[in-house]
Amino acid sequence: MPRVKAFVGYSRLGVDRPVSSYNRFNGWNAGVTTNLRSHLGLDVDLSAHYLKAVDYSNYLYLYQRRTIYTFLAGPSLFTTIPKFPRGMLFSNIKVGLRNQWDSGNVFCMAAGGGFDLRISNGIALRLIEADYLPVFFPDYVFSQSFRHRVANQFRLSAGLVFELGRL
Repeated sequence: MPRVKAFVGYSRLGVDRPVSSYNRFNGWNAGVTTNLRSHLGLDVDLSAHYLKAVDYSNYLYLYQRRTIYTFLAGPSLFTTIPKFPRGMLFSNIKVGLRNQWDSGNVFCMAAGGGFDLRISNGIALRLIEADYLPVFFPDYVFSQSFRHRVANQFRLSAGLVFELGRL
């Protein structure tokens, strides 16, 4: 069992709050997990997602860049698959902040899990990480077109995991 795992990879964020006519952001996700025990760790997660939006208001075509940053931390549980020792399943629950171009810092959470496949000593592929990210907006952010206090969002990530040290 590695002492520390560092992940970096591609990420896709699905947003239920309308942003122009698009709701899919592409970006990156990175994280570090410090394993405290054989099946328990502490995660720190950073991600950035980007969208180039077209604004058609007043018959002008204006390209605007939309950016969402997420900073999360929390516990992680993981286990190897008994008959497949190269595979590792994990789940996590994290809390933190999200910074968005139009609403500043807001509270958010993440709950999800995924699957890592070790390809050599010290390197694994994160085949999938799927997270549900509810984002809690304060009252002043709302308008008539968006009446929900919670934005339900989903994030999919995949990439490389570097395993350092041993427990």
